[in-house]
Amino acid sequence: MGRPWTRDDWNDLIRRVNALSCADGIPLTEVAVNHVWTTDDITAVRSRLTAICTNAPSFSADLRTWKQNIIEELNNAIDECECCHWDGPYSMSLSPVHVSDIPCWINPYLRGTRDSWYIDLSAPFGPTGIAHRFVRLTTTGTHHFIFDGQPPNYPAYQTITPYQYSIVLPIQNSGEVAGVDPSTHFQVAPDGFRYLGGADYYENVTVVALIGSANDMGPPYQGAYPDPHCI
Repeated sequence: MGRPWTRDDWNDLIRRVNALSCADGIPLTEVAVNHVWTTDDITAVRSRLTAICTNAPSFSADLRTWKQNIIEELNNAIDECECCHWDGPYSMSLSPVHVSDIPCWINPYLRGTRDSWYIDLSAPFGPTGIAHRFVRLTTTGTHHFIFDGQPPNYPAYQTITPYQYSIVLPIQNSGEVAGVDPSTHFQVAPDGFRYLGGADYYENVTVVALIGSANDMGPPYQGAYPDPHCI
C-alpha cells in the first residue's frame, strides 16, 4: 500500500459503512488498540455491504496479500451503495375471509353446505430485491364437531377443540409468496361441513404471518439457508 494502514483509517471505513442509511441493526465494531488484523475483518465489511446494498460487487480482490485494491474495492462499494432495507423479522396479522353455505355433496347421498377460510396472499410481503426471506403462517381457531343424532339409535354428541396449523413458505425476490397462485386465495383451515344431523366447522379463525430468515422459522429451515440480503 502507498502508506501504512492505521487503525484510524480502518475505523473511518467502518464508520462510513455504519453511516449508510440502510445500515440498520447492530453496527460494525471499530477496532481497538493492538488489534490483530485477519481476513475476517475484510470479510465482515464485505458481508455487511452485500447484505444492504443492492448493487454490491462480487469483491474479487485477493485477500491473501494485503494490498491497496482491497480497500479501494470497499470504498467504491460504499460510495456506490444503493441501499435496500431488510427490517425483519416482523409479524403481521392477516384477515381470513369466511365463505359459508356453499352447496356441496358430502358423499354421494348426503347434501349439505361447506364453510371455508381463506387469506389473500397476492400482496407482496415487504420490499423487492431481498433474497432468502420466508413467511410462517400460523392459523388458530376452534374446531366444532356436532352430531345431533338420528333415529333409530345414533347418539348425539359434541366436541370443541382448539385448532392450530402452521406452514412455512418461501418469499420470492419480488416479495410475493412462492408456490402460490396470486390470483387465488390460500386456504388456512380445512373445509367444514354443515348437514342434516350435524356439523363439522371452524370458528374464530385468525392468521399471523411471521416474515423473517430461515433461522427465524426454526427447524428444519434453521441453518439451511443464508440470511436475507439484497440482490
